[in-house]
Amino acid sequence: MRYLPVCLLIGLMLNLHLPNVPSFKSLRPNEHDWGIANDDISDSINERLGAGKLFKVQGVESDLARFYLHENNDGDKTFLKLTHKEDLNRYFDANIVASYLMENDIATSTLLDGYPKELNKNTVLLGYKFIPYRFADITSVDIENIGSALGKMHKVLNNFSIKKSIFKRTQERICLLKERANIVSRHENGSEEYKKLHELVSKEPRIWEILGNKSGAQPTHGDLNYGNIIFSLSDKNLILLDFEDAMVSWFHPAFDIAQVLERFVLSADITSNEKLRLGRKLLGSYYSVNNIRYKNIYSISDYMRMLSVRALLTLAELESRNVKVDSNEWEKFFILYDDTFENKELLLSIEGGMDI
Repeated sequence: MRYLPVCLLIGLMLNLHLPNVPSFKSLRPNEHDWGIANDDISDSINERLGAGKLFKVQGVESDLARFYLHENNDGDKTFLKLTHKEDLNRYFDANIVASYLMENDIATSTLLDGYPKELNKNTVLLGYKFIPYRFADITSVDIENIGSALGKMHKVLNNFSIKKSIFKRTQERICLLKERANIVSRHENGSEEYKKLHELVSKEPRIWEILGNKSGAQPTHGDLNYGNIIFSLSDKNLILLDFEDAMVSWFHPAFDIAQVLERFVLSADITSNEKLRLGRKLLGSYYSVNNIRYKNIYSISDYMRMLSVRALLTLAELESRNVKVDSNEWEKFFILYDDTFENKELLLSIEGGMDI
């Protein structure tokens, strides 16, 4: 009898919250435009919600047909997200994290009463209060606000009562990805993506040492991409969104910091001097709120590379489960990985001796 590795058995028995296809395909999504919804599922949504108008996100970012906006006859607006029933636990877990943060004065968004609503045997509707918003600008003011919000969030999450559960789930996810890396490392053949991943894994012998580092580790957000940090147009407050990965993100806070630097600063179309200035603004504002110095032996570039490695191994794991992954997703994370090497000196300058 052929026995499966323990990690794969865990993955088969448990819902390890592997992510969905991403909501945004680009590093910097466009602002949303809303148009009247008239697709196949609109009638079902209208029937479920009753009187009012139904809008849908328009443009290239909306091909997954997941985001809608409902306005009732009183003018109240609800942001709607479609998801499969099998993914509901991920959103329930995210709501637990978001509710805890809101109780501790961190601006975010939680499920409205009465949601989720079933649309059919496979699909449910999630509802959140609609917040008119904008994405972050690459300015000192916005970057400083992001840094201080990140520092405050980490302080609050470090006191989360379900930390043990987050730690356990994270170890299970790492275990699964480690087994996937072992499989990738034993096979040089396959698609171009897998050949590149095979080479990349062989270049990073400290993957599991860094991902599994327990010194200073705590609950983190885990997915601070450009679409998950927005600013309210009404009160200008910064709002953190989408905590689906938080339940499997027991990591050093520098992972979150590295991702914000990667997505908001390094990927910006600005000069190296501006990137250096804004990167230091981000770290300075972070430490103005969260002044705990985490003893650490790794650099921001180490964490940034591991973000890409983890993402690529997750894509490989998804494909092993017959989930279709767009080739652009593979390319995006290979490019981000290479960019980390190109920006290594800049990242060292940004750190500037700060003990993170």
